[in-house]
Amino acid sequence: MSDTENGSNGTGPTPFREGEPVLLIADDGTVLAAMAGETLRRGRTVVPTSAVIGRSPGDRIRILGIEHTLARPQWTDILRSIERGPQTIMQETIALMVHLAAVSPGATVVEGGTGSGALTLALAALVGPGGSLHTFDISERHLEVARRNLRRAGLHDRVKIHRGPVEDARIRGVDAVLLDLPRPWVALDMAGRALRPGGSLVAHLPTTTQVERLMRTIGGGFTAPRATEAIHRSWVLSRGGTGLRPAFEAPAHAGFLVHTRRI
Repeated sequence: MSDTENGSNGTGPTPFREGEPVLLIADDGTVLAAMAGETLRRGRTVVPTSAVIGRSPGDRIRILGIEHTLARPQWTDILRSIERGPQTIMQETIALMVHLAAVSPGATVVEGGTGSGALTLALAALVGPGGSLHTFDISERHLEVARRNLRRAGLHDRVKIHRGPVEDARIRGVDAVLLDLPRPWVALDMAGRALRPGGSLVAHLPTTTQVERLMRTIGGGFTAPRATEAIHRSWVLSRGGTGLRPAFEAPAHAGFLVHTRRI
């Protein structure tokens, strides 16, 4: 089979168009999210995807001599392959953050510290087309990276991007405020004004010094804050598939989360 052959029978799901997100799943389990027609670079390897255009989900295609199955990516697939500018929050930590914040379809959410847009992408997917997401960052360079990642996911139209400090936000009736800032305590007054009663404030922090200062600064108008350490540890089948064991890499400390609710 040549590099452009596949097993399509001409029927079934809508074919991929140029610029549309596509997922390539190799037989060894390797997953790659791309935009149909773009040329990806992975280290020294150039991965062409032009042969994807006109194919359909479920089709088989050979790229660089490796068989792949095509699929439409979920937002979590795109999150794994986003363009990285500033350091991004680990996916497992993002999952815990949105759980603590109870982000759901139709919610109004404020994010402080857009960065590369990893958390932004997750929030945009969760609030849905009926929700409202405002994200703030003081760096235009960071915001440009985030814009590109949101466009890749097809979620850019759900996000209102603001260049400037989140503490200057003038939004009211907010369901959740999520912060990834070195000094999140400067945004507490804003959160107190913005959040509806019962709304959640969740902050991601890398050090215990920051956690302690934030928890000491949270005062009246909020519940007693709780701190959680996020740790990621992978498990794998042992050689031969005879048992389960932790992966060889050490468990990854993925930061601390501080959670409180407005009262």
